[in-house]
Amino acid sequence: MASSGFDMFDACATDTTLTLFWDKPESADANAAYTVLLDGVPAARVTHTFAVLTGLVPGRGYHVELRACLSEGAKSCRLAFRHCHTEAVKRDIDVTQAPYCAVGDGATLNTAAIQQALDDCDKDSRVVIPSGVFLTGALRMHSDSELHVRAGGVVQGSADPRDYEPRVWSRFEGVERECYASLINIGYLDHSAGYTTSNVRISGEGSVIGGGAALMRACIDAERQRMLAELDERGRAELNAYIATCENGDTVFARCRGRLVNISNAENVELSGVTFADGPSWNIHPIYSRRIITHGCSIRSRSVWNGDGWDPDSSEDCTLFDTLFDTGDDMVAIKSGKNPEGNAIGRPARRVRVFSCKSLGGHGIALGSEMSGGIEDVRIWDTDIAHSRYGVHIKGTPKRG
Repeated sequence: MASSGFDMFDACATDTTLTLFWDKPESADANAAYTVLLDGVPAARVTHTFAVLTGLVPGRGYHVELRACLSEGAKSCRLAFRHCHTEAVKRDIDVTQAPYCAVGDGATLNTAAIQQALDDCDKDSRVVIPSGVFLTGALRMHSDSELHVRAGGVVQGSADPRDYEPRVWSRFEGVERECYASLINIGYLDHSAGYTTSNVRISGEGSVIGGGAALMRACIDAERQRMLAELDERGRAELNAYIATCENGDTVFARCRGRLVNISNAENVELSGVTFADGPSWNIHPIYSRRIITHGCSIRSRSVWNGDGWDPDSSEDCTLFDTLFDTGDDMVAIKSGKNPEGNAIGRPARRVRVFSCKSLGGHGIALGSEMSGGIEDVRIWDTDIAHSRYGVHIKGTPKRG
């Protein structure tokens, strides 16, 4: 890629589309417009900093050039160019077909069937969820795999905590701990390792919906019962004294909850087009990961306590655009660990881009409150947070100084 004073010009490809996105130049005003040329021919003209090119030829290379008029009356200037390549057409693995035979009736538990389809997926295939409601517990995606949820299709998470066992090593509110598995799990957590899972996509026009407030409540109650059963009278008294310093009586026990989509030690993960809703806590949570791109999505969780939308945590090159939020907590929260563990691990969140998004409710865009590993190079533009509680919120608790 070549550029002129331009930090980001990137692309996501399918077999027939290219989704291009770029940093907004500092000199751009409200009248800025951008033209995308494909092999020298104008293919799109937009006033926002992304463009979706459709109807392309599968498995073909294209020369893409970005030109801009950054202010009214200005001459067009070339900002950047790059070579892009569409994918070959993938083989569809339909979860309702043999040997998987998943049932989209909203009642049959399909965990084993969908997981087998995901295990069988390779870089030339994608797992397809057709129309219907497919009830499932925790699922795991490996490198070079895609989950495609068609319009009318729903991956519906169970509300039973037992469907998210065995528990996994994760990070929640800045501290590594054992948690219930998330509905969709990408990668394995290891703060001392690099990126061990790569090239994963969740796409389509359907929905991935968690167990929501019911699963949240069930996880908290089960964890309370488990923890108290392991303590003697003195241990319970000490725990109760600690709980009295917390946000509420559920805080300690709620830390075991999984997320809707958890991404750990992964790179090149794309979330495209899907409605993500109602995880038992945060919805999209990349940890120790790189190049996590979310676009064209809807993320909602209004009824869930700690129902954050999109939380890059000690992760790099995370890009979010063209996404609608309606959340029970932060729309976006950028994190990097909590003292002293966050300091010792020392992995910052950096190069985060949020643009062309809209919030219908929730707490807005937060930096923190867990950010002991540092936060660097965050840019936000063309985003409507008028209906959020705080707007942009740089936060830490009083106990952290």
